[in-house]
Amino acid sequence: MRIISFIVIVLTFFTLVLFGTGRQVYLWLKTLPYHPKPLGFTMIFGFFWLSMIGLFIFSRVPHNHLPRIIHSINHYALGLFAYLAMSFLLVGLLLFLVKLIGISSVQMDRLRYFAGFLALIVTLGFFIYGSLHAKKLITKEYFVELQKEGASSQELKILLLSDLHLGYIQGEKEVRDIVGAINKQEPDLVVMVGDIFDGDIHSIKNPKWILDLLRDIHAPHGVYASLGNHDAGSSFPQMVDFLKEANITLLMDEYIILENQLLIAGRRDSSPIGDQGSKREPLILPLDNQLPVIVLDHQPRNTDEYGKEVDLLLSGHTHRGQLFPFQWITSAVYEVDYGYYRRDEASPHVIVSSGVGTWGPPLRTSSDNEIVIIHLSIKSPIQP
Repeated sequence: MRIISFIVIVLTFFTLVLFGTGRQVYLWLKTLPYHPKPLGFTMIFGFFWLSMIGLFIFSRVPHNHLPRIIHSINHYALGLFAYLAMSFLLVGLLLFLVKLIGISSVQMDRLRYFAGFLALIVTLGFFIYGSLHAKKLITKEYFVELQKEGASSQELKILLLSDLHLGYIQGEKEVRDIVGAINKQEPDLVVMVGDIFDGDIHSIKNPKWILDLLRDIHAPHGVYASLGNHDAGSSFPQMVDFLKEANITLLMDEYIILENQLLIAGRRDSSPIGDQGSKREPLILPLDNQLPVIVLDHQPRNTDEYGKEVDLLLSGHTHRGQLFPFQWITSAVYEVDYGYYRRDEASPHVIVSSGVGTWGPPLRTSSDNEIVIIHLSIKSPIQP
């Protein structure tokens, strides 16, 4: 019942957005010397909108055999339409407010004429910037000091990745750039906190090439991963095999102890889109553990599950909105949607990455594609 209600709400929202955007675009076109008839415009506008949504939904069907060029065009078109909708709906709202002051219809037409062109410029500006910015990869650094009684003092350089989304858009070129950036940093340890795949392993072009690239990650302590909500579905068993072949240790509600110095735990996702082998189980740590504990949990909404038994919690998922202005939504929804956070002394240090890849439209306008370097300093408290 909850799923049906959610679908109804989403469909209602997109219908209103479609209707509102179409109306504002048509009202602007009417101010031009040559403009389409209402019926013709409705049919053309509706056809493009339904085609984009239909292709996007169909692209998520396993073994859909859509050419990759169609995938790319469709995903970029969704990003373009998103900003077209936001720009023209904002113009419509502003014009409505201006109309309240009682300006003439002639003045309103002139305002709408220029406002429409301004909306197009804003749309193209965000689209071009977002497309180019999504191809850049930055490095973000954090310094975390842990006071752990009984632990041996050590310094670790941990490299954090999230939200690679291998498949429909992210492929060989992106992975080559990412692996090159990882190896350039010479980390001691690499961790991946979910959404390694984009829901269907069969959407990956040249998977053997991707495997070879991932095997080339250099980290003395190894590469470890947890699951994200997109690392699920009918091809989940193949995802597990893929990671194993790539020399990536997948932790599913389990932990591993590294050289008796560090405990790393990885979680299944708390709301996977499909099957993940079995349901998420509670994380059970050794009762007598004195080692520093790092937990990989894809969604930062799960911070309440961890207390002083966990020292460092690493997450992703939010993309920090990915598209402006959605970072305001993620900031309101999550206790921490990006960066470093610690609630109090009895809570773990938390670091949330905006991700190394994109989902849906391959645009970035509210955040960066990033790899995260964590300089972890572990020290035993000085006894009085």
